[in-house]
Amino acid sequence: MPSSTSFNLILFHFQANILYFLDNLKKSFLNKNFIYTYLLFIPNIISIYLYNGKSTNITNIDLNSRIIKNICIWNLLHSVVFFILCIILHPETIYDYINIILVMISWFLFEYYMFKINKKLNLIKINKNVIKGGSHLVYDNPYIPRYDDFIFNIAGVLLYFFIYY
Repeated sequence: MPSSTSFNLILFHFQANILYFLDNLKKSFLNKNFIYTYLLFIPNIISIYLYNGKSTNITNIDLNSRIIKNICIWNLLHSVVFFILCIILHPETIYDYINIILVMISWFLFEYYMFKINKKLNLIKINKNVIKGGSHLVYDNPYIPRYDDFIFNIAGVLLYFFIYY
């Protein structure tokens, strides 16, 4: 059975590694100006609500229509946005890429909770015509992100990685 001294040493080593990791993550966040990426959430959510607020008769292109299997233009835009984000931020370390993944998770949660808050408080009128589902559409509700958005986000990051490295 390990002594309390060896347990304390393991605990100290673990704590030191966690602090090292968090310090490097913070340095990456500050050096790459990730705060500006988070500020882009606001115009992003506004554009989603404005686009979805239009009647589908007005718009010529339905970004939610299936192109292939379960892929629509919204999905491809996720890849394009994260590819461009990588071009702008130019990730160089694993900490930069972890920060990009944190952006993905935060963006997902931001969109999800904005819909929930808006639904409760009626801040912006929801176009019920786009919440219809159907076999020709990918998103049942384009105001709420889907889990496969992460796949398309990561595809944009991987595209950047393979092109520039």
